[in-house]
Amino acid sequence: MPGCSRPAGKAAIPTVEPAPPPSSPAATPPTSTQEASRDKLLVTETEYQGWKYYAVYCERCHGPDALGTADAPDLRYSVSPEGEVTADSFQVIVRNGTENREMKGFEDLLDDQRIGQVYAYVMARSEGRLAAGRPRRAPGPQ
Repeated sequence: MPGCSRPAGKAAIPTVEPAPPPSSPAATPPTSTQEASRDKLLVTETEYQGWKYYAVYCERCHGPDALGTADAPDLRYSVSPEGEVTADSFQVIVRNGTENREMKGFEDLLDDQRIGQVYAYVMARSEGRLAAGRPRRAPGPQ
């Protein structure tokens, strides 16, 4: 063939460079720490239990995902530094209700441990560690 540099009758043998090993995080199985940092629905057992109690006792007024409604405030904001509701004041409010009686107390239905679990769930939502939607329990001991 004119212009061809290889001798007639000999086929060129292509050289194949080995592919570099994949470097993306998806190439290796995630550790539970890596998974938790990517999975915004993965929660501790305490936060999961808090979500369950929130769904039963709080959601009808405070809305799904603690977003608030026309009838009750956004709890994500309430427990943030700007909202100024601490873990202790959250316990008191949930146990006894609000001073203006817009919210009844839940002391007959929720003990301090369960109120603490609800607080942990709301804090996870407030801090942005937990996305909207149904949370999933993290694997392993908690």
